Amino acid sequence: GRLYHMNAHGRVACLDAGTGKETWAVDVLERFGARTVTWGQSESVLIDGKKVIATPAGQKALMVALDKATGETIWESPPLAEEKTSYTSPIIVEAGGQRMIVSAGSRHSFGVEAETGKLLWTHSHPIKENVLGATPVFLKDSVFITSSSREESVMYRLRLGSAGSEVSRAWSSAFKNGQGGTVCVSGRLFGGNGMEGNDGIVAIDPETGAVTKIEGGLTFGSSVVADGRIYYL
Repeated sequence: GRLYHMNAHGRVACLDAGTGKETWAVDVLERFGARTVTWGQSESVLIDGKKVIATPAGQKALMVALDKATGETIWESPPLAEEKTSYTSPIIVEAGGQRMIVSAGSRHSFGVEAETGKLLWTHSHPIKENVLGATPVFLKDSVFITSSSREESVMYRLRLGSAGSEVSRAWSSAFKNGQGGTVCVSGRLFGGNGMEGNDGIVAIDPETGAVTKIEGGLTFGSSVVADGRIYYL
């Protein structure tokens, strides 16, 4: 019966779904020593049980969990040096017997333990624009991260266990998607490719990164899957 929303200035609010009355609000940028980015906060906050997950990427915390009833802080993951928030939204995945939350800042993709916020792994993405704008996609044991640079659309294999974490680069692809992201359908990835000369909606082989054009003349956009079709805006 409640709605949770972050505005472009990092204000997370809890609203009564029936009336719109505000129950609580928290400025996560102020609370966790962060600053807004060029085009404003674009994250869709994530609900996990009693927690609201957000990514201020500030001096005090990279990712945080707020109590969804009160807005109080439940946990904070440690900050990353010189990191700031980007335009992605977090996802919950299970790998190596662990539930973790995966997202990206402006320079790193990362995973944290869902219950505690413990930072499990990070991977640097040294791209010119320092913008990771597309939400990660998880499939099997891997995470696909896209960006506005063709060199940094990358599939990472995750190996997580009690002995520690290992993240390895499986492949990079001739695929450029700075926003809009990709979807996984029937074992393949689909999204808009901004590569000059190969722009359009494409399918990507998750094992090799091979790109197959499906429809030309379109580049970045948002996708949703329903009833065996991909709807692309």
